[in-house]
Parts: sequence; structure tokens; C-alpha cells
Amino acid sequence: MRLSSRIALWTGTPLLIAATETGNLGNGVNAAATPTPPPIAAPSSRANAGITDGVAAPSMAELCQPAAMQAIAAKLDIKVTIGKLPSEEQPGPFLEGGTRFTPARGDLPAYCQVTGSFVTNPATGKTANFLATLPISWNRKYLQLGCGGHCGTFAVSDAASPTITITNQGKPGDSIRKGYASFATDEGHAGFTQGKWAIKGPGEISQDYLDDYLYRSQKVLAMMGKEFTTAFYAKASGTAQKIAYSYFCGCSGGGRDALVAAAYFPEAFDGIVSGSPYANLANLAFLTTGASLATVRSPDAGLPASLVAQINPLVMAKCDAVDGVKDGLIQNPMACDFRPEKDLPRCADNKPGPSCFTQAQIESVSTVLTAATDKEGRVVQPGYSVSELQNSLMLPPANAGTAIPGPIQAIRQPVPPTAWRYSETPSSASSLTAMIQSSRPHRYFRLALVAPGPLPVSG
Repeated sequence: MRLSSRIALWTGTPLLIAATETGNLGNGVNAAATPTPPPIAAPSSRANAGITDGVAAPSMAELCQPAAMQAIAAKLDIKVTIGKLPSEEQPGPFLEGGTRFTPARGDLPAYCQVTGSFVTNPATGKTANFLATLPISWNRKYLQLGCGGHCGTFAVSDAASPTITITNQGKPGDSIRKGYASFATDEGHAGFTQGKWAIKGPGEISQDYLDDYLYRSQKVLAMMGKEFTTAFYAKASGTAQKIAYSYFCGCSGGGRDALVAAAYFPEAFDGIVSGSPYANLANLAFLTTGASLATVRSPDAGLPASLVAQINPLVMAKCDAVDGVKDGLIQNPMACDFRPEKDLPRCADNKPGPSCFTQAQIESVSTVLTAATDKEGRVVQPGYSVSELQNSLMLPPANAGTAIPGPIQAIRQPVPPTAWRYSETPSSASSLTAMIQSSRPHRYFRLALVAPGPLPVSG
């Protein structure tokens, strides 16, 4: 009997999962108990290869070639083209021809990586790029990785890359060692630090691209990735294959992806792990933008990294024991009455120093902890927790000439195809609101910021 999909949430570093298997997903999370099927070993040479129709199955190295992979892709229900990722997909991986076989080294088994594109909207021909990592010994499980930020990259969803640890999606090579066939997508656009992909022109969004980002590419990938996985291992082993369990794991932007999967296509997965998800991109955009702008409002408003590092010890000294146990953890940040105005050491005569804070710097810290509100004073997004100050990316002084990354660019009205910079002030939220409102079917992306009253709900 197939168990229903389950979802687990975590915020910050601690992880929690309720899934449907024994062992470990290879992503830093333990799963609940169900039997683990025996692995399927792809042949490493023709000598131990399986036989299909009297022809020896290819070795993993032979199969991990562009022509062989395209032959597999040609038989899938969804159109897939194997090829090298575009140059905008920093940091890659940029695989010549779209494939790369990596021999076993140390405790890491051999594996094949494949890149290419797949059609997400047959009506328009819209595509998204994908990255597959296929270990030589498969545990019959499928793992789909979410994408950080507003995606456009495989920086945190490459199972073989050290950067996968950035979003707590596991340690490098874990999923390969444990035999997971993993897939990820750039969600239909390239480029992590710019948001012009979502914009057609002044005041006009690109709905096809936005749909891929918000939900469609991950939904289509779940279908294509599973079909590709079984076809690949069937070809490699010479016998038909089935997936025993399927999982989705993501953090931050990938956590949003996980919420979308749980809400709109939960039947695609047996277990879903959502870490530190943001459920409303528009609201978060205003909070992060406001905090960043605070650091450039005066020459001494920003905090150097060395000064930011001194905040957390002060927070811990005041609040670690509030939960009854002094263990280096703040279990309930809401119970921590840390106030920058009275708890941060002030600089004498308000002159900047290596271990003290000016009035402007104290106000910057307060801004990060304070909720973003609209002009009527209604809360748009709660402020950051005191426990997040040690990792704050908003406190170091920003360069006023640097473009604000991501969909935050769309705050400016009318929407330009160029970047909005820190030195500019957003005049309204109407364009970003319109972009989010139009993004069916995700109700929790909707934002009533300019006009009071509920937004129409559709989809």
C-alpha cells in the first residue's frame, strides 16, 4: 500500500522530518521506518552487464554519453533535450555535451551527471533546465531538490557540489553515497542575482516565466525526472525498473518549492521536507529591502562583519537561559527581550569603534528586528528573529550603486527591465503586487499592500 505524502518543516538549523522510509535521505535528515528496497547496481563493465534482447547492457561510463542519454530522453513523454547549460547558469556545472561520468573515488561511488532542458508548456514551447545526478548503485528512490532564492541556478541543488550545504540540503555526496537518483531545475530562467526574467516591459510581467518559477517547472520535473530515472536504470541494468519512494527536499526558496508541492501536487512524493520556507515573496522583499536601505541612509549606518559577529554573544548572554537550560540555543526567540537600544554597547561621543555601536548602527540593527509595515501601519512582514542576527546579510554596509538582487527589482513602478539600486527609493508596491496577484494558483503569494480589503481569490 502506498503511503500518503507527508511534510516536515524546519526553521533555521534544526531539522525535522516525517517521511516514509528507514535510514537517511542523504540530506541531513532521518526518516521514519518503512522497509528499504535493495539497491539496483548498474553494470560497471560489459563483463557483468545485464542482457536485453541478446545485447549486453552498456556500462555506466558508456551510458553517460550525450548520444546515449538523448536516446533515452527521446522516448520520454515530456520533450527533453540533453545539452550544456547556458553560460548564465553560474556556477554550472557546465558539462560538455550535457553529460559527465565521474569514477569512484574514496567512499564516493561512481555517478553520472546529466544536464539539459525540458518543455514545461507545450502550448508555448517554454522550457526549463535540469540537472540529474545518477549514482552507479541506485537505491530505487527518487529525490527532487528545491532551488534557493528565486533560482536561476543550480548553486544549492547540485548533489555533487559543496555548495549544497548552504541550504541544509545535505553534505556533498551524501545522496550519491546513499544511492538516490536526484533531479533539480533552474525553474525556467537563468541568473540568480537579477529578476529581469520576470519582466516583459514597463508594467508588464512574463507570465510563462513566472508560472515556471512559482510551480510549473517543479511539477513537470517530478514527472519527467521519475520517467528519466527508471528509463536510465532499465537501460543500465537490462531489466525494467520502478521507483520505490519519491521525496522532495528544499530550504529557503526550496522550502517554498516544498510548500507548493505539498499544496498542489502532493501525490508526486511520499515525503516532503521544507526548510526555512518563505511563503510570501512580496512581503519578504519589503522587509529585506527596508533593512538593506537602512544601512545606506548615512555613512556610519552599516556594520562591518567584525561588529556583526559581536551581536550574537550579547544575545546569547541575555537569552540562552530563558528557556530554563543554558545550552547555546534560544528555543523561543519570542521570549528573548533583546533590545538593541539598551543592550548594545554605545560608542563614546558616537564615534565608531571596533567593539561599540553608533546610534545609526543601533538603529540599523533595530530595523532588521522590526516588522515591515505599509503606510497605514499594518504589518506586511514580521521582523527577523534575534537569533538570526548572527547570519544577517543586511547589516554590512551596502554599496549604494549596487543593484538589489532578485524580484525585489520589481518593486519600482513602472517596472523597468534594468536593476533598481540601493540609492533609489521605491515609490510604490503596485507592480510587485500585480506580479504576485497574477500568479495563480498560489494564494499565499497574494499581497494586499496598496489598497485595503481582501484580494480576489482564484485558482
